[in-house]
Amino acid sequence: MECTLGQKIAELRRTMNMTQEMLAEKMGVSPQAVSKWENDQSCPDIFLLRDLAATLGVTVDALLSPQKLDHAVLVPEKQRKTPDEKILRITVLSAEGDSVKINLPLLLMTTLVEAGVDLSAFTGQGKALKNVVWEEILRLAQTEAAGQLLEVQSADGDHVSISIQ
Repeated sequence: MECTLGQKIAELRRTMNMTQEMLAEKMGVSPQAVSKWENDQSCPDIFLLRDLAATLGVTVDALLSPQKLDHAVLVPEKQRKTPDEKILRITVLSAEGDSVKINLPLLLMTTLVEAGVDLSAFTGQGKALKNVVWEEILRLAQTEAAGQLLEVQSADGDHVSISIQ
């Protein structure tokens, strides 16, 4: 799915809990300039792209690519949530049409994994989660990453998405 530069800037800015004013200040431009970028009425100056990408936690290539962002981004230290504020979101859509959506506090999910709880009780028996290494997902979730951590489509049509908010 394609995504405009403005849509990416807006999505990344929101993911990082920044206002247009905050991004404008970091970039040395007016809030109106950021608004125009996000509404695809203008583009950032080419000399700002490297700093803009770094501020938004992506590469210039990811920022300029027409592909929709579907990966985690790095959140600046000042804007990171503490582990007790983070939510792990798991969505499982089975080929049969069943849908499971789970929103768990990161600390609770960590406790469940450390206790050896069988997560299929929550997520269903789909093959798409069979080989997920939950310890690695939690390790990523406890870092500065935010956004989609994992997306899996199994051969039998199950679809799983795991993200951290």
